[in-house]
Amino acid sequence: MKKIITAMLVMALLLIGCNKSTVNQKKLQIYASFDVIADFTKKIVGDKADVHTIIESGEEPHDYEISTKQMANFTKADAIIYNGLGMEPWIEKVKENIKNVSMIDTSYGVEVLKGHEHEHEGENHEEHAHEMNPHIWMSIKNAMKQLTNIKDQLIKIDANNKDYYENNYKTYLEKFNTLEQQFATQLKSTKTKTFVVSHAAYTYLASDYGLEEHAISGISPTDEPQLATLTKMSKLIKEEAVKTIFFDQSISSNVSAVLAKEVGVKTKVLYSLEKYEKNEDYISMMQKNLERLVKALNE
Repeated sequence: MKKIITAMLVMALLLIGCNKSTVNQKKLQIYASFDVIADFTKKIVGDKADVHTIIESGEEPHDYEISTKQMANFTKADAIIYNGLGMEPWIEKVKENIKNVSMIDTSYGVEVLKGHEHEHEGENHEEHAHEMNPHIWMSIKNAMKQLTNIKDQLIKIDANNKDYYENNYKTYLEKFNTLEQQFATQLKSTKTKTFVVSHAAYTYLASDYGLEEHAISGISPTDEPQLATLTKMSKLIKEEAVKTIFFDQSISSNVSAVLAKEVGVKTKVLYSLEKYEKNEDYISMMQKNLERLVKALNE
């Protein structure tokens, strides 16, 4: 009888120890640069990590500056995940000052397109070209590579949850594949392939489906186009019988609205996903983009 009681006590102590271990198990602390990168990360980690978005939805990712408080928070991070390709110019400063934290560049292995040539207001030279376009997530094929990069690197950090991360990855990879097939099917035979946008955030999307993106301003939505650019765009809209000028919901639509009024066309939001709408994710916002593109390209 004593042996049975002793065995029961041992089992109870073991169970208590296991429960304490589970309760005290620390979640990974992950910082993701902006909305779309945070979304991709959350899709992989599920409830195994706390994901903090560095650039909140009200801020402009291209021109963001890291605060001293944020730098201090980064010292407690397990990983900092970012888009790469110059989208987050502050990341180099973070790398120089923050050690022993995994830095995950999601652009690894992505085929990079050149930046958009455009004219800036106030520049002395005629044209300015960005070396590379950082909006890689606008290609669903690239977005799947970014998911892969995030998953692979997180498994290196947290091998205990490898199967969990792999399962989440497979689930969303299937959803992204379905989304990509919808884009390929519905954009295959539109009446026109030309669309006009407020800034060059949709180059990768256009490249994937044989579309022609014509941007009023450059890579950054804060770039101000010169009068010559607006005149050229006005002529193109008339010649190509474009019926809609798309603009990003996260920035002012003033330039697009003025141009649209001048040439007699309408404006419509086309999400760049640099900033998310409330209760939306990559799939839902890209589906809305598809609907709006298909409608505009068939007018």
